[in-house]
Amino acid sequence: FPVTISQHINHSKEPYTTADICGLKTDLAQLESHFHGSSSGVDPLISFLNSPILIKNKTEIGPVFIPKLPKGEGAIFLLNTKRSRKTEPLVNLFLEKCSNENFARQCEDILAPITNTCIKDFLSADMQGMLTSAKELSKFQHQHFTLMIPNLYRDLWKNALFNDDFYLKLCGAGGGGFLMGIAPDFNKAKRALQGHEVRSILSFS
Repeated sequence: FPVTISQHINHSKEPYTTADICGLKTDLAQLESHFHGSSSGVDPLISFLNSPILIKNKTEIGPVFIPKLPKGEGAIFLLNTKRSRKTEPLVNLFLEKCSNENFARQCEDILAPITNTCIKDFLSADMQGMLTSAKELSKFQHQHFTLMIPNLYRDLWKNALFNDDFYLKLCGAGGGGFLMGIAPDFNKAKRALQGHEVRSILSFS
């Protein structure tokens, strides 16, 4: 395959520079696109660096640290739908929807700011703020990305929003069937999700 990742990374010299990381992201995007269509390269970059990353813009990309949070009743969790999904059809569906000028504008004017607020709230450990922004993100995805949500989970998603039990968001498919959720009270969320497989990945107060 005509990509040489090592041209961008000197493994004997860390930390990697922003230029290193940007170059690596470009190479990994090309590699991953070979398997499931258009790719940003973000997922394999995270795996390669073994760290969460923050993308401020096209030239400002780098690792970040997950904040230490006091443990409490709230939790960020994964919900296993046990229904595998392929990435390429979902990517193609999103790109097709973006050909609609109104949808593309909503993504730019509404979705992007909501997503950025979620990230900012999380990195600053403002979990109450994140709950608010996560609800807005969940509402947007339920309204505009309905076809990407597994059929059997659409009503559950909507009811959770209405009752403020928890808020769900789509995850990259990659052949898997997970949804990510955030709940102000994880025990309450588990009761609402009785019969489903849920895994807490980070608790907070």
